[in-house]
Amino acid sequence: MDRLTHVTNGFGAVPTKYDLTFTLNARTVKGEQEILDRLGEYEDTGLTPEQIREMDKLYREKCEEVNELKKEKLKLESMIENGITFEDLHETMPTYESSYRG
Repeated sequence: MDRLTHVTNGFGAVPTKYDLTFTLNARTVKGEQEILDRLGEYEDTGLTPEQIREMDKLYREKCEEVNELKKEKLKLESMIENGITFEDLHETMPTYESSYRG
């Protein structure tokens, strides 16, 4: 990933790829510096926007899997409380295929 910023000691992030002209209006400079600092923080992760979107997608998928497993756990606990035996449970237990590729 080509960085657009470089962090300097005490000055925050500064542009490195493009020559940007900054105005001397204190409010504008503060806003521009905030933008550069935020961009620098994202760049510090070393991840591209595509990688972040993929991580977000995988995270949501895993959350959905966990929620389904929690629902199934509650269902099985209720069945046990109502006197269903282990053998009965074994016959009704679903099998899960994980997309984990570790």
